[in-house]
Amino acid sequence: MNASTKQTSWVAFISAVLVSYALSGCASLTAPADNVTVTKQSLPLIAPHTQFSASGRFSAKRDAQQASGQFRYAQKGSDRTLEIFAPTGTPIARIEADANSAKVTMASGETRAAATLSELLQGFIDIRVTDAQFSAWMQAVPLMDAKPERDAQGRIERFTESAWMIEVGSRMEGNAGYVRRMRWAYAPEQSTEIRWVIDEFSDSVN
Repeated sequence: MNASTKQTSWVAFISAVLVSYALSGCASLTAPADNVTVTKQSLPLIAPHTQFSASGRFSAKRDAQQASGQFRYAQKGSDRTLEIFAPTGTPIARIEADANSAKVTMASGETRAAATLSELLQGFIDIRVTDAQFSAWMQAVPLMDAKPERDAQGRIERFTESAWMIEVGSRMEGNAGYVRRMRWAYAPEQSTEIRWVIDEFSDSVN
């Protein structure tokens, strides 16, 4: 089996695993309320944390393909770890990355290396973004001057970057106002979206 065939079969295997584990409504998100007051304000962007952890659930769809599961992400500088689980909590894979490389370890023990975390992530969620964008978007913060729309309290509600629209559905209670629910929608393919429910967020990593 040549390298190209092996890679294709590996991605197909991952997709099959996720689809087989997908459960209806496991990571469903409440759509942002229609009556949310959104205003464009010339406020400075908040720099995304370079050290944080987040865990929760996700659902992804592209045309007729759908998958859902749980995740746990931790970042400390350039060191990042992303764990992916079935909706039931069964471990599927663990991706570890630093500034130079990334490696995924499957629950079966199979491993695969790549240059970036986002490259390996495509085997589970078909999203082509940079590692820096993935980290920032998990915090609902754009990397570029995306002129985000804000709510009446000045908090970012939505922005578009690299053809993806990031839309906050709700935030956690408290002064920090960390994101609770959000939707990432790919504008060129309106049927492609990823929804996130963040159950825990911390701006520190042990």
